[in-house]
Amino acid sequence: LAERSRLWAAQGRASTNTVATAAREAYDKIQSETEIYNLKIAAGKWNRMMSSHPRDREVFKMPATGTLAPRAGGGFGVAVEGDANAIGTAGSLPAFSRYGPRYYFVDVFATGNTAAPWTATTSAPWITLSQSSGTTADDARINVGVDWSKAPRDAKGTIVISSGAASKSVTVKLFTPPEIDAKAIAGAKFEVNGIIRVEAEDFNRSADHGSARWRRIEALGLTGDAMTVLPATSAGVDPAAIAAKAPVLEYDLFTFSEVAATISMHCLPTQRIHPGRGLRYAVALNDGKPVIVDIQQNEYTAPWSANIMRNAAIGVSRHQVVSKGRQTLRLWMLDPGVVADCFTVEFAGANHVYEFENLTVAASSGDRHRVFQEAPASAGAATAFEADADGDFVTYAVPNLEAGVYDLTIRVKKQANRGKVRLAIADAAAGPYVDQGAENDLYGAEGWEDLSPIRTTFASGGTKYFRFQVIGRNPANTSQLSWLAFDRMVIKPVE
Repeated sequence: LAERSRLWAAQGRASTNTVATAAREAYDKIQSETEIYNLKIAAGKWNRMMSSHPRDREVFKMPATGTLAPRAGGGFGVAVEGDANAIGTAGSLPAFSRYGPRYYFVDVFATGNTAAPWTATTSAPWITLSQSSGTTADDARINVGVDWSKAPRDAKGTIVISSGAASKSVTVKLFTPPEIDAKAIAGAKFEVNGIIRVEAEDFNRSADHGSARWRRIEALGLTGDAMTVLPATSAGVDPAAIAAKAPVLEYDLFTFSEVAATISMHCLPTQRIHPGRGLRYAVALNDGKPVIVDIQQNEYTAPWSANIMRNAAIGVSRHQVVSKGRQTLRLWMLDPGVVADCFTVEFAGANHVYEFENLTVAASSGDRHRVFQEAPASAGAATAFEADADGDFVTYAVPNLEAGVYDLTIRVKKQANRGKVRLAIADAAAGPYVDQGAENDLYGAEGWEDLSPIRTTFASGGTKYFRFQVIGRNPANTSQLSWLAFDRMVIKPVE
């Protein structure tokens, strides 16, 4: 609720304050229930047995909420699925496909303090709407769909939402691949807008080796079941003997891309079972060489803490799809204790999203760098670099990038003790570094914010080094600190 109130405040929704109030009431209810347990049950016999803020972590404090003073009159706004920002006069939904979601949503809401009627009309009969009129007295969510019996191939249409003399348009696009043989798609998971999402338990085939077997554990995953290898006393597998000795799960995928792919495996944040081993799995596409990933993090380290707070240890690997169509993804267990929840396959051409807490710090000026947990961060965690002087810097290694032109969007946390920062990028940790875009002043009211996109070009692929250097401090910053806080970075190919 608190995060939603901040999002809605940024969108200009008049209902922001209602959601913020509900967030504060929920927080107060937790405090009240804790007090009842500690002080009132059995006359306080169990005092201090229950805590509303375990280990005093920031994530259990009352989060910041959004506030908004609605403008006078009956203004309205529109937000579309896939974009956190309210649209101006025009926006676009993700492309529809027969193999993707049946609906994408469009929200219509008040920005003023007076309710106003609105209508939604379509430019083509194949665009369907769950609601075509209403008033801004209540926020409305329109589920937009496609009548495929009426839709031309790769068609494009619009929805126009009007209130009074004002109107906003939303583009609706179709992706219609060539007809596919039914045998080629049977049981496969499809690429939709550059991504395939699969629950670990939705495998097509499995093969055991000896007593080591992949087993489903019901309701253990974030959104369903999970898969792990039992018994837990199973021997680890030598990477040289993966095909012969490692239990494997196979998933059938169908892609419309033939480019590089990033596989992000979401596992539960377990600990290694046997000393001297890790938490390794191996993954491959088709007949490609298995890529070994170790998600083990030592107890009480910052990455371990971040995994615990988001309830996920995420392993990332890079692969190549050499031809579009049916693919086979294989997942092998190398160490017992790995619990697979779900995975995504993201194709080059789609956005690359990097969580800063998962990136390696390649170099720094020596100031403290740490991972911290905070619910509003995109994956529940972010990084803080505790700089205190001009010239202080931190460099992150960003792996698996392809040559091309990109727009970089970096999400930061602004606050009163923040510095001014400039980004520079190099092909090697030692440089040379090339400045990118303008400086950014991170001083401001506390809150998370996307910086303006930065256009950059990579002449070659591979790991790139992103150096963030303090170049000054806002005069209003009287803290003598120049801290930097980073959440995520979206690297979007320029078409």
